[in-house]
Amino acid sequence: TRPPPGTSRSGLRAYLGTIPDYGQSDIRGVKLSGVALGGPADNAGVKAADVIVELAERRIENIYDYTYALELLRAEQPVPVVYVRDGERLETNLTPVARR
Repeated sequence: TRPPPGTSRSGLRAYLGTIPDYGQSDIRGVKLSGVALGGPADNAGVKAADVIVELAERRIENIYDYTYALELLRAEQPVPVVYVRDGERLETNLTPVARR
């Protein structure tokens, strides 16, 4: 999709609606403290306490990997996400939305 006239693409970011738990440093991946209701992650079935270990086919080991992967996403283009819930590795697709 195209940004509205008069806006630049550089001002748009892909939004997943995930809320990382910044206090978790002893795990591999990014544990979520929550997800925004009705956001892309929520719509894809991702929940609080899930640990994201892959995003858009990139391994996620920490918040820095996650932030970098987010920067590469494009709004409205579905991406695979792999996460761990209660010790089980799960995969789904989610579609980021544009956010200023």
